[in-house]
Amino acid sequence: MPVIAICGFLVITSGLILWATGGNSAAVVSPGAAAAAPPQTDLAERTRDLEVTEQQAVDQLQVVQDQLAAQQAESKKLASQLEALNDKLDSLQQSLSNMSAPSAASSSKVVRKGHN
Repeated sequence: MPVIAICGFLVITSGLILWATGGNSAAVVSPGAAAAAPPQTDLAERTRDLEVTEQQAVDQLQVVQDQLAAQQAESKKLASQLEALNDKLDSLQQSLSNMSAPSAASSSKVVRKGHN
């Protein structure tokens, strides 16, 4: 899911850069400005902007992947610890039931002797 969000971010950011720089430079740039900034320079700037945006998206994706890997490792560790605690609890419950069973039997014998 985070990968989809990053990809969407990349597409939206690229579109915004194209929109902000004017998708069609002939329609946006005035004739006087066209002489000052040749179309090749404008295209090179757009390309650099897109490359920077792409690199930022890749960096963000790497951060998200690293966080996901860390969370998965932590979840695995916690699951292991929980399993160990459950095993200890089962052992304690078994010990308790073993201890209470003989004492319950002996106390019932005492009660029976008292009734006779």
